[in-house]
Amino acid sequence: MMNFQQYKELCRSASLHLGLEDPDMLASQGYMEKNGVRLALFFDDEIVSDRLICYVDLGPIADEHKTKIFERLLTLNLLSGTKTSGVYTIDPSSGNAVFCVHMMSPETIEGDELAGMLDAYIRRAIELQKTLLSDVGDLDFMKTMNQIFAMDEIYSPSELA
Repeated sequence: MMNFQQYKELCRSASLHLGLEDPDMLASQGYMEKNGVRLALFFDDEIVSDRLICYVDLGPIADEHKTKIFERLLTLNLLSGTKTSGVYTIDPSSGNAVFCVHMMSPETIEGDELAGMLDAYIRRAIELQKTLLSDVGDLDFMKTMNQIFAMDEIYSPSELA
C-alpha cells in the first residue's frame, strides 16, 4: 500500500516528467493543468490506499447539445468499457464532461509511467474537445472512434469491445 509521502513523491516525479511549472502543485493541491486541460488526482491513505483516482475535465457542454453529447459519452463508455478502467461522465458540480479512471496499486507506478498516463489522458481530452464535444452536426461517429482509439480502420462498434 502507498502512504501519503510516497504519493507526494510520485506526483512530484510525474510533474517533473511532464515539465510542469510547479512540480509540487499536483501533490499539494490535487490538480494540474497542461495544454488547457485540467486534471485532478486524488489519494487518501486513510480511506482508500490501494488506488489513485484521476478526473480529467473534458470541458463544458452547450445546453442545446446536451442530449447528443450525453448519448456520445454513453456510447464511449460502452465501446471503451472492456479496454479501460475509466468511464466518461458529467461532473455534477460543474456540469462539464469528465473522464474518471482509478489507477490501482499506485505503489507499483513510477513517476515517468504516471506522467505517460496523464499525458495520454490529456491528449485524449483535447481530441474529444475537438470532435465529440463540439461537432454535433454530421459527425461520423466511427471515423471519430478511429481517431480516438488510434486505429487505422474500425468498421463496427464491436471491434472496439
